[in-house]
Amino acid sequence: MDKDAVNVNQEATLDAQEAEAKQAVEGQDHQKEENKGGDKTFTQDEVTAIVEARLARERSKAEKETEKKIESAIQEAERLAKLSEDERKQEAEEAKDKELEATKAELARVYLERDTMSRLAEEKIPSEFKDFLMGADAESTNENIKAFKPVFESMIQKQVEERLKGKTPTVAAQASKADVWSTLKDKYKKG
Repeated sequence: MDKDAVNVNQEATLDAQEAEAKQAVEGQDHQKEENKGGDKTFTQDEVTAIVEARLARERSKAEKETEKKIESAIQEAERLAKLSEDERKQEAEEAKDKELEATKAELARVYLERDTMSRLAEEKIPSEFKDFLMGADAESTNENIKAFKPVFESMIQKQVEERLKGKTPTVAAQASKADVWSTLKDKYKKG
């Protein structure tokens, strides 16, 4: 429990230091705001004080996490030391099995991801949709792709039609074309 008391004291000290740094910055900022009309600027000392307080807090947090990991490792070692030889072997087997299952699951996910990418390429769907369409297994992934493709294609079609929309040519434009052709026709008839 002494470690906890030390950690609480360290946190209190770090919080106090950070509060002091903020107060110093706020006091100086208030003066600067009056001078500059709202723009906040910091001196190098203010920035250094804020950064140091933040780093100290993060260091303290990392040290706590490390201590927790070490403590749990020690507890696990003590627990294993109390076990008989057969129980330790059984624990080791179970740990290996868990690791093997995790590796198999990761490998299956990699294969599913690769298969999803190739299926998307076949269906001419951008690979950016992979994360949204990839399911728990190949079957659910294919169902997702089948459901998504018609919606995706209809949206593309709507966008294409929207971009191709234009104004209908006016009668004057059609008449001028006819005049050009009439002029050429008349020119060659005379000859």
